[in-house]
Amino acid sequence: MSLHIDMTNEAAHAMHIQKIRNMVTAISTAVLSTILGGLLLYTVAIVIRQQDPPSLEAITVNNEQLPPTPAPVIAERAVIRPASAAANPPSIISSTAYSPEITIPYNEIQNTDVHDFNESLPLSAEDMGDGVGVDTNWQQTREFGSDVPGGSTLTGTFYDFKQTAAGSPTNITPDQAALLMKDFITSGWHESKFAKYYKSPTKLYNSHIFITRRAATEAPKAFKCEGKVKDSRWCAIYRGKVAAPKSGTFRFVGAGDDAIVVRFDGKNVFDYGWYQLTVTKGGATAGGEYYKYMTGQSKNDVIKKELRKAGIYKNFPVPMYKYTGMNHWNNALGGLATGAEFTVEANKVYPIEILVSEIPGGEMGAILLIEEIGAKDVKKDKQFGSPILPLFRTNYALPEPAKGEAPPFDPVGIIWKAVKS
Repeated sequence: MSLHIDMTNEAAHAMHIQKIRNMVTAISTAVLSTILGGLLLYTVAIVIRQQDPPSLEAITVNNEQLPPTPAPVIAERAVIRPASAAANPPSIISSTAYSPEITIPYNEIQNTDVHDFNESLPLSAEDMGDGVGVDTNWQQTREFGSDVPGGSTLTGTFYDFKQTAAGSPTNITPDQAALLMKDFITSGWHESKFAKYYKSPTKLYNSHIFITRRAATEAPKAFKCEGKVKDSRWCAIYRGKVAAPKSGTFRFVGAGDDAIVVRFDGKNVFDYGWYQLTVTKGGATAGGEYYKYMTGQSKNDVIKKELRKAGIYKNFPVPMYKYTGMNHWNNALGGLATGAEFTVEANKVYPIEILVSEIPGGEMGAILLIEEIGAKDVKKDKQFGSPILPLFRTNYALPEPAKGEAPPFDPVGIIWKAVKS
């Protein structure tokens, strides 16, 4: 006898209904999970990605145009050494948030054996002054300065000795012009000495002297008097006050065609070129007895007395630096001369005057570097072994790449910031 059990119709119907409900629930759960996952992906990939990141604005600041600061503010910075001089002033990257220090990156980062004087290049928000000017004539006047005032710069004034202030000819000779400038330089740098002569109404503002050999007509062109002034018997005087970026002993290094003379802290500390204006009797001194005595080729006691009286050169022979590719300067002048040593205190302000002149006419040029006494790890010229030095400069601007003969220079160096009187 067997027992047979069958499901009733009611039970089978209830089980079928439950099966359908379970299937609907599973499908609904899957659909909702897919929708929620999609919303999550949309939030991450679309909404968050579309949020604007903090904006950075790149602005190129022409440091030659910054207004002078009322007092020196020397801050430290880590040195990044470029391999060669940048053609343009460095760019500054800034955001809308205030930062007390702005880092200046160089375009090239290598060549770590270039000497930086172990010192910082300061640039803070205070250095920006009241605004940044734009000079539409910048490329035309760059070597001699900009005609837009402001910035950490020296102020240049241009004189023509061939004519009076009213424009009448003076008939001054080259020798007489040299003696006129000698009197000016050795009697206190009073520009009243030049009051009777023509002065350009345009002043130029420059941070360094690195004028490669060029036609002497470029100077009156830069000072906007080329139609009135010829290429000879003129001078440009750059004046200002600079803050010493560090304590130490320094000397200027350079040469002028025809002349470059520097007075620092009230003392003549550099004078070398085709004319040495502190000792000239009117004529050019290049290659003559002064040069021979300075380089140890002569023992002329009269020359020695005159050089010592000028107060710049006391120890002989005077160190001279030759550089590769400067054949004209090397052969005619023995290269660049070193000036008198002077000692400064960090942050102390010193007056400075620089005179540049062309006397007979034709071509001209002027170079002014600076050397720290006792500096270490200085890069050397491969041919002559002379130290590759930085420019003397009052801001970060660098010269355009040299088109003629010019010494190499270290593009990283301390800044002698110009300050208001």
